[in-house]
Amino acid sequence: MNHLAQCVFHYAQCLWETQALLAPAVDEPAATAPSVVLADRYLVSLSTSLMRLPHAERAAVARAARHGWQLRASGAPAPDPVREALIQGHGLHAVRALPRGLRRWEDPSLAALTLRSLRYALDLSQALPDPDAPLASSGPATALHATLWRTAHAIDDQQARLWDAVESITRAEADALAEVARAQVPHAPSGTQHADLLAYFASGIFVERLKARG
Repeated sequence: MNHLAQCVFHYAQCLWETQALLAPAVDEPAATAPSVVLADRYLVSLSTSLMRLPHAERAAVARAARHGWQLRASGAPAPDPVREALIQGHGLHAVRALPRGLRRWEDPSLAALTLRSLRYALDLSQALPDPDAPLASSGPATALHATLWRTAHAIDDQQARLWDAVESITRAEADALAEVARAQVPHAPSGTQHADLLAYFASGIFVERLKARG
């Protein structure tokens, strides 16, 4: 079993859930809210990266999708376009196009995509409103704020799910994460959460934790 492929499948599910939550934000200026654009950028980047993975890794993602958990909506079974797309080897499509000139990321491996999934949760948590803050009761931005507020709660849950998936990987897969993190550390702005995340995996602490756990 390829646990990194399962992590990427969970990541794809999380991004699709976020797209569904942000679906009402389709008109200006809502569609250009920083958090909405960021979520779109992550989904488009994931789709591009998936299509360019080595064949063996794409096949591993398809297997993970075939045997992974089913997406749920309001507690009931729902059509799962993510599962079907990944099983068929297709890309995922954002509801909105990226703003002109905004580049997508390309992650060349399952290990790189797994690290990207954890960065996604950090980024969206920072970009969205505080989920514990009260909702505005009136004003032109109320509908958008309510949408982003609901999304912020979902991202908190997603972050826990993504970390749970990473905690299930093997030591060899953890070594692969550490190698990718070490290559990325020099390019991460110092003092940021991204840099701290990469430093954690690059240091080997995570690998040692898995070894100690047996």
